[in-house]
Amino acid sequence: MAAYASAMLTPTVFELRDYTCRPGRRDDLVEMFERLFLDAQEAGGAHVSATLRDLDREDRWLWIRCFENMASRRRALSAFYTSALWLKHRAACNATIKDSDNVLLLKLHASSVLRHSGASVGATAIPRSVFALDTYFPGDEAKFAAAFTRYALPALGAANATPIATFATEHAKNNYKRLPIRDSETVFVALTRFASQAAHARAQHALAASPDWVKAQRALARECIQPSEHRRLQPTPRSSLR
Repeated sequence: MAAYASAMLTPTVFELRDYTCRPGRRDDLVEMFERLFLDAQEAGGAHVSATLRDLDREDRWLWIRCFENMASRRRALSAFYTSALWLKHRAACNATIKDSDNVLLLKLHASSVLRHSGASVGATAIPRSVFALDTYFPGDEAKFAAAFTRYALPALGAANATPIATFATEHAKNNYKRLPIRDSETVFVALTRFASQAAHARAQHALAASPDWVKAQRALARECIQPSEHRRLQPTPRSSLR
């Protein structure tokens, strides 16, 4: 596992932050974030696990930020959003963003481990890898998790599409009110890495042809209150997940 910020032990709290950018401004936001804000957050106790462009919606940018616990989340966010760096550049940053309130507070599910390959300071090449982000909306968390483990994981493994990590809703109360979260929803999130867009397409084709996956989808749908969401995401140059 890649090193986290020096003040952080194993993270237990994750923010999945899904931003809608203003037309034509996503690349401006990514460049500004990686140049100005990424290292500052790491120094303050927040680890930026991933920054990802949506391959199918040119106005969407998603990033994952994690913390040792809820108390360290409050300290890290308070330090960053009152810092001279943020106060100096926040207007320019916010000018690129249409909506930043689409945020889920998560925890790693069961024994899931999120491993990072890391990127060096100053990295500029866009990785070829693709991440699939599948978000489910269970009615009963325990029943859904059991169905996912029993039915979905074997079918996904057979199609070379085993998630690198799964997450469940962190139900702790939001302790940094300046940043809203979607606290009225319960979700289960699977994050899967593919070497390329072609590898992702092959896996999707294999799943579509798999009777076991059809069975798994039916089992999962029975435990959900609304349809799942599937996203194709590509890491930005300095994403730790790549």
